[in-house]
Amino acid sequence: MDKNFFINYTCRNHFSLVRLPSVVSGAVAFSRGEKAAKEKNYITAAKEYKKAAEKYSDSTLVLAKLFLAQYYNLQIDEAYDTFALISGRESDSELVETANLIYSKINTYYYPQSNSFYTTLLEYYDNTEILVEAITEYLDYYPDDVCATYYLADKKFELKKYDEAEQLISKVVAQYDDFYFGHLLLAEIYCEKGDYNKSVQHCLKVLADNQQNTTALGNYVRAELKLGDVKKGLELATKTYNLDKTNPLSMANMALAYHYNNMPKERDEMFEAFKNGIYKDAYTINLLTSIFNGELEWRK
Repeated sequence: MDKNFFINYTCRNHFSLVRLPSVVSGAVAFSRGEKAAKEKNYITAAKEYKKAAEKYSDSTLVLAKLFLAQYYNLQIDEAYDTFALISGRESDSELVETANLIYSKINTYYYPQSNSFYTTLLEYYDNTEILVEAITEYLDYYPDDVCATYYLADKKFELKKYDEAEQLISKVVAQYDDFYFGHLLLAEIYCEKGDYNKSVQHCLKVLADNQQNTTALGNYVRAELKLGDVKKGLELATKTYNLDKTNPLSMANMALAYHYNNMPKERDEMFEAFKNGIYKDAYTINLLTSIFNGELEWRK
């Protein structure tokens, strides 16, 4: 696919709400998307831009705006596909520059430099220890591969090698400050290491660019509960849950927040909903059960 967003910077295909006599709902959705994007609420923005795109499927501007919202939501594959629809088109120069820059970041951060990385994943996926060794060898050939380095750090995290994971991903984030996956992983690492203030800092870094990033909000909830600000934890948990009431992490965090705010009825109702949800997570169920019945002192 051509990595240049447009052939030139003319404005012939510029989107205009006034000239679109189609259903008013499309124009309203675009307007709502613009408002949400300005407020850095990109889950809302993406939903509204998608509605507008359904009405104006050939509009370069609408699709470009959807592409940007998907990127900030870390819907990377969806953003890549949306970019494919508008690559080679014409539009205004500022939008072109922004879209090209974001597309470059996607390729740098979220896709490996060589297809051999995928082969490595498929071959050793079921054995984390061997997979770590294989990715380490891969990085000898591609030391600047952000995607592979992140994946290695994530696997080190799974193995509870938190210091090694921190060292790996910190180097990447130092070079690429807007690599959001890196900040989210560091937030988890610091939470596991008990450095909750640092965890919050990395959550806030992501939320500064997208106030509706549910992963950052979820980590933020747990850090605040650990720090003892249970009211703030409940406020953040409620905000996250309202963004997506089917998200298992959001449901688990709501149950936790209710528990530490002495709301047992609400806690039990949410926990039952979590256990009966589509994504049944035995580890989290056991963890929450042990916290709620007093077997585990989660906040120390």
